Amino acid sequence: MEAFDSDIIYQWEAKQSFPPDELFRSTTVDLLQVLVGADGVPYSSIRSLRPSEFQKYLVSDDPEEPANEGTSTGTLHRRMRLVIAACDERQHPTKSNPTLRGSGFPKRALKAHYYPPILRQDLEMLQAKFKLPPSTTMIASAYEPPYNEAHFHFSPFTDPLPDTIGITMVLPGSSLLGTSASVFISHSLSTKSTNALLLCRHWHHAQYISDMIMDLPGLMTHPAAIPTMLCNLLQTRLLEEIGRTWHRVFDVELGSGQSGIQIVSPSEGVLPAGMCDDPDLSRRAIAVTQMAAAWNSYAPRSQALIYAVKTFLQESDGNRGRQDDDTLSKQSTILQDYLERSSQRAEMVCHSVKHLLGRAQIQMEAINNHLAHTSNEINRSLAESSRKIAIQTQRDSSAMKSIAVLTMTFLPATFIASLFATPGISGTNPPQSLYWAVTVPVTVLVLAIWSGWIYLTTYKMQKLADNVKASTSRPNPRPPVESVNDFLPSMEFREWPDELPEPYNLPGWTASAISRDRQTSIFRAQSRQRRYRERQRD
Repeated sequence: MEAFDSDIIYQWEAKQSFPPDELFRSTTVDLLQVLVGADGVPYSSIRSLRPSEFQKYLVSDDPEEPANEGTSTGTLHRRMRLVIAACDERQHPTKSNPTLRGSGFPKRALKAHYYPPILRQDLEMLQAKFKLPPSTTMIASAYEPPYNEAHFHFSPFTDPLPDTIGITMVLPGSSLLGTSASVFISHSLSTKSTNALLLCRHWHHAQYISDMIMDLPGLMTHPAAIPTMLCNLLQTRLLEEIGRTWHRVFDVELGSGQSGIQIVSPSEGVLPAGMCDDPDLSRRAIAVTQMAAAWNSYAPRSQALIYAVKTFLQESDGNRGRQDDDTLSKQSTILQDYLERSSQRAEMVCHSVKHLLGRAQIQMEAINNHLAHTSNEINRSLAESSRKIAIQTQRDSSAMKSIAVLTMTFLPATFIASLFATPGISGTNPPQSLYWAVTVPVTVLVLAIWSGWIYLTTYKMQKLADNVKASTSRPNPRPPVESVNDFLPSMEFREWPDELPEPYNLPGWTASAISRDRQTSIFRAQSRQRRYRERQRD
C-alpha cells in the first residue's frame, strides 16, 4: 500500500492556493524570545532579521538553552519563540507620528499594495524548524480581501510528536476592519515551550502584539496567550470602529432632526438640530447604515473566537502534566479571567451593535419619510400653481373670447361703412336706411355662423367624452373564466387556406428568404388588422 504523509491534504492545498514567488517581497521579520532563568523570572528579547539573516536563521541550529545574556540567574531556558512578519512596509515611529507604537492605530491608505513576506519554501522550513501545524490559512494574498472568515482550531500532533499540540487561529479581516492576522502555534507538553509564527496584514498590528509580549513576558509561555492577545486586538479595533460609527449616527440624527432626542455636547451644551437641509445627509445615513450592518456581522464572530479560546483553555487545564505546574495554573487563571471579561464585553458589544443598526435604520426611514413629505409638499405647491395658472389662462381666454365677439359684431358694420365710403357708391348719395338694411342682416348672419360652429364643436366634444366615460364604466359582459375548458368553447376556429390570396403574395426574392409559416403569420396579422378597422368603422 502506498504510504501517505499526515499533511498530504495541506500540501495539496498549499500548492493550489499559494501565490507565485513573483508576488512576494522580502521584508524584515522580528524574532521574539521569552527566556526563563533559574529563579523563574521571565525575560523577553526581540531582534529584527533582514531577509539574508532570516535565511541563515532557518538553516542554523537553534539550541534549546541559549547562552547567558548577562543575567545573574545562570543559564536561561527558552520558553517561547515567535516570528512576526507583516505584509506591508515597516513604519518606524516618529515625533510627528507617534501612534505607530502601542495601542494606537493610524489611518490606513485605501489604495495600498501588500506583499506576502515569506516565500513558500521559507514557510516550509520554518514549519519544520518550529514544528508548526500544517495549514495554508494565512495571509498569502497581494491584495486585501473584502471578506475573510475567521476560525480557531487546535489538535494534538501524532507521532513523532505525541506530546505536542498545534493551534491555528485566523482573525476576521476586511478592508473595513483591517485586522487580518494568522498565527500558528506548537506547544510541547514535556518541555513547556512554545513556538509560533504570526503573520499580520499591517506592521502596526504586529507592533501592537510585540509590545504586549514585551510588557507581559510572564504570560507568554502559555499556549493560549497569543490567541488571547489576538482576541484583544480584534475587540479593540472593533470597539474603536463602533465608537466612530456611533459618532456618525449622532451627526446624522443631529442633521436630520427627526429623532426628537437632544444631542448634548460637553463643551457646547445642547446642539441645535437641523431639518434635513444638508444635501449630503442621505449619503451619510446610507454609509452609517452600511457600517452598522458590517459591525453587526463582525461582533458575533469576535464573540465566537473568544468562546473558542476559552474552550481550548478549559480543556488544556485538564491535561496531565499541568496540574502540578503552579506557573501554568496561575497563567490559566489570569487568562480565564481576562477571557471571561472579554466574553462579557463582546456580548455587550453585540447588543450595542444591534442598537446601533436599529437607530441607523430608523434614521434612514425618517429621512426617507421626510424627503417623501417634502416631495409631496412640492408637488402640492406645483399643483396649486398649476391651478392658478389654469384660472388665469381661463380668464385670459374669456377676455380673448369677448374681444373676438366684439370684433365679429362691429366688423361687418365697419366693412360696409368702408364700402359705402368708396367714390362709386358715395357719389349716388345712398340713404342712411340702406346702410342699416345691409349692415344688420350681415351682422346677424356672421353671429349665427359663429354660434353654429361653437355649438357643433361643443356637441362633438361632449359626445366624445360620453363615449369614453361609457367605455370605462361598462362592466365585463363575460363571466370570469374558471378554467381553460370554460374558455375554449367560446373560441371560433377557422381553417386557413393552403394558398395565400394573390394580394398577399410577396415578391420572389422576399418569398425565397421567408418561410411559408412566416407568410402565414403576416397574412393572419393583416387579417386581424382589417377586421379591427371594420369594427372601428361600425
